[in-house]
Amino acid sequence: MKINTLSPLTLICVAALLLMSCSEEVPNEYLESELSAILEKQQDAWNHGDVDSFMQYYDHAETMRFISSQGLMLGYQNLKDRYKNSYPDQESMGKLVFETLEILPVGKDHAYVIGKWTLIRESDQPGGYFTLLFAKTTDGWRIISDHTS
Repeated sequence: MKINTLSPLTLICVAALLLMSCSEEVPNEYLESELSAILEKQQDAWNHGDVDSFMQYYDHAETMRFISSQGLMLGYQNLKDRYKNSYPDQESMGKLVFETLEILPVGKDHAYVIGKWTLIRESDQPGGYFTLLFAKTTDGWRIISDHTS
């Protein structure tokens, strides 16, 4: 009688899946509190005309992604320059209002935030939706991908 055994590769894959399933999830209330506080700080910075502080919560890497109707942009500095060129003064920046629609944990070190944005200005009120992918880094939660429409 022949006994079937699992290959070493199969055992490694099973062990990896078991370890991943045991990873500790971030409690949703804590996550919502942390990320909501970041969005509030960003909103306040914007409303004070402070693009530098608004950008503080973006990952400062060249791999940070920003997607809009104009396409994909890579890099923290490129996004910061875009904001400063597109919104050169307080009047063009207007008053930013964020509305968080959903915060979804993705494992223990990542989360999606889905929300709505509105700029209230004297001449218009543009707005749209955003999906932010946050990663927990040594510097705290940082936006690694921003899709805004």
